[in-house]
Amino acid sequence: MRQALLDALRLLWIVAVAALAGVLVASVFVPPIGLSSYRLDPRPARSYAAAMSRITATARREIGVARECRTRAYTHGARTRDVVVFFHGLTNCPQQFDSLARRVAARGANVLLVRIPHHGLEDRMTTDLSHLGAAELALCADDAVDLAVGLGEHVTVAGLSLGGVLAAWVGQRRPEVERVVEIAPLFAVSTVPRFWTVALTRLLITTPNRFIWWDGHVHERLPGPPLAYPRFSTRALGETLRLGLAVRRLAQRHRPAARELVLVTEQDDPAVGNASSFELAELWRRSGVRVTPFEFPASMHLSHDMIDPLQVGARVDVVYPRLDDLILPLQNAR
Repeated sequence: MRQALLDALRLLWIVAVAALAGVLVASVFVPPIGLSSYRLDPRPARSYAAAMSRITATARREIGVARECRTRAYTHGARTRDVVVFFHGLTNCPQQFDSLARRVAARGANVLLVRIPHHGLEDRMTTDLSHLGAAELALCADDAVDLAVGLGEHVTVAGLSLGGVLAAWVGQRRPEVERVVEIAPLFAVSTVPRFWTVALTRLLITTPNRFIWWDGHVHERLPGPPLAYPRFSTRALGETLRLGLAVRRLAQRHRPAARELVLVTEQDDPAVGNASSFELAELWRRSGVRVTPFEFPASMHLSHDMIDPLQVGARVDVVYPRLDDLILPLQNAR
């Protein structure tokens, strides 16, 4: 599975280089289209009941979404001291975090599992993912914080890959968020040199979308989580990188709103470029944010998706205990 992922990302790089040859230099090297038109309009839930009502309404609107992939919450029937929001990864859905979410809830926190738009559809071969946009991602993350405020006093946001970028976005902008846990965040692609990220992003969001199989040998018969899509959209990847670049630009100019960042990485991650994550963490640290790094060694041979227990080669028996206290420190647990 690890080699298949590397092959898919190398194919992405080949596609990008080919497109680069046909794009004017001026259109490639200018910064990607920003999110200047996005306006934060916070509408925090005023109570636990109001938050639960909105979560239920959200799930009812998720037409065509697999039951296990709908937005949901694990709660204790009332507002708790801590609330944890989980954002899943690209082409997966909230079920990816279900087992970990239940562990966190058992420690006393209310937990919100968010479905990112265009994910989790019953038709795994859907082309809907190509419509994902950076502003839509930002709105999804901000809405989740609005709900979390009604579920608990102290808000932690955590996410894997694409979800890690969403967590960083609200950690940069939303003062309600206290702790951000980025797990292998997708700020850059492992197979693409870091200094090409801006150019690659521009290409992916301006050229026609393509779908690339996670494993070009088995196509839709991809082993692992049965609800995850077997291919990814180049446009969706570009919009993810675009939001990540927006977070970085904000961090260069403004102090993050969050007070603590936990950055979880895998040494030699086959999917993401860790250097970009380290650079953002350093920007936050210089602004006064408490930064706690944790890296799983390459010798563990983890998948980029280290969260889903159904992922090929999953080692949640090792990963989950490490994440427990990084997400919800022992002093916060019941």
